[in-house]
Amino acid sequence: MNSLISLSTASKRSLRKKRSGFSLVEAIMALSMMSFAGSILLMVSNTSIDTADDSLEQLMARGFAERLMDEVLSFPYMDDPEGGNQATPKPETGEYVTLADGYYYGSRVGFDDTGDFNLYVASPLSNRFGVELGKDAYNSAGQRLEVAHVQNDLFDTWYALIQVKYADPNDLSQDLSSGTSDYRSANVIIFDSVGDTDREIYRIRRVYSFLGQ
Repeated sequence: MNSLISLSTASKRSLRKKRSGFSLVEAIMALSMMSFAGSILLMVSNTSIDTADDSLEQLMARGFAERLMDEVLSFPYMDDPEGGNQATPKPETGEYVTLADGYYYGSRVGFDDTGDFNLYVASPLSNRFGVELGKDAYNSAGQRLEVAHVQNDLFDTWYALIQVKYADPNDLSQDLSSGTSDYRSANVIIFDSVGDTDREIYRIRRVYSFLGQ
């Protein structure tokens, strides 16, 4: 009887020893699960970084767009109210520096009404005197101290397109495909040009009206 009890106890101890620890299959499964969980965490981390970068890019582009929009809307609705609306708003000869492929470039110091900004391209992004944004002393032809300049190549591939159109008086959220109205929309679009691709970063639109004299 005692020998049976002893044998049974020994068998139980042996069984406990066998059950303690992991088998090779269990260890491989555990490592696989840990690797999978790590890859998920890495993906989440990368997504968070990308989202933060996109948010910063949007914030900077919005600042540029709003600054250019403020400049457009600081001018009169039109240069010659007696002459009526231009079929297509545009600067007059002598008010722009360069005209190429239907777009206007260079200094904006000659602009004297909102229509002059139509189809204007700021490349690189610059103030009305042609000084690059991030290096300019605000609203002047001078530059800020060099230590206050933004990183040289930070906005090298960015540019802005300004469009001035006639808004539909029956639906101011839409622009007329032809004709004129007493409402105009100013549109500022910030692009990033990389290779043959122009990626839109930010767009802003404002509608304004001619109130007469």
